[in-house]
Amino acid sequence: MADLKTTIAQTENLKNKVKLAKDKINETVVRGGITSKSLEEIPNNIKSMLSKNYKKIAILNFEDKKPNFVPEGSEWSTTDIELNISFIPNQIFVFVGGGAYNAVLDSTKNISEKTGVWINRLMDKMYLKNLKNKSVRIFYNNSGGYSGAYIYQIIAIE
Repeated sequence: MADLKTTIAQTENLKNKVKLAKDKINETVVRGGITSKSLEEIPNNIKSMLSKNYKKIAILNFEDKKPNFVPEGSEWSTTDIELNISFIPNQIFVFVGGGAYNAVLDSTKNISEKTGVWINRLMDKMYLKNLKNKSVRIFYNNSGGYSGAYIYQIIAIE
């Protein structure tokens, strides 16, 4: 009889541990809006959550402050930057230095001459376009004075 009582107690103990583990997993996964009713659902629910709610992010640092935009009078110039990432981004942030000033270009907002960002006190302006195929085209307008600008970081989000 002692063996049967011990076996039942161990079974109950394991059952409680499994229930506790399921509850803890649900607490973690519920942030993604998914609640599992059984242990069998958990792997598929985690895969579903990851594919819908989480994105890939790439951070590219340019320590040598390149590409460098050289002033070309008061005309718009362009440069294409290959991102060398494993996904096609939906949004890109480009961090630009221009003398003592810094600016951030957002590929969802700064997409035309009209919505471009002033990047220094000399009124140089930049915007992004052609956000596809793992590259971005940057438009740069020099106000006429010698100022120059450089990109020091790009953050790409799938």
